[in-house]
Amino acid sequence: MKKIFVIFLSIIMLSSAMFLGGCSMLNSRSEQEEMLQIAEGKKAQRAIEELLRQEDPKALTEEGLKEFQLTK
Repeated sequence: MKKIFVIFLSIIMLSSAMFLGGCSMLNSRSEQEEMLQIAEGKKAQRAIEELLRQEDPKALTEEGLKEFQLTK
């Protein structure tokens, strides 16, 4: 009887751990997608362009840096 109870508790603990682990993976994936959307958005693009122009006044012109690309 005691052995069956221990097995039952072990199964419940393992299944709940798997469930919680799966939920946390889904949450972290959605956070990563949200960060990518923010980094690739128009506000981020404008901020990067401003930073480039502060570093090099000729940036994004014919004489300077013409374009930039974000890597993932």
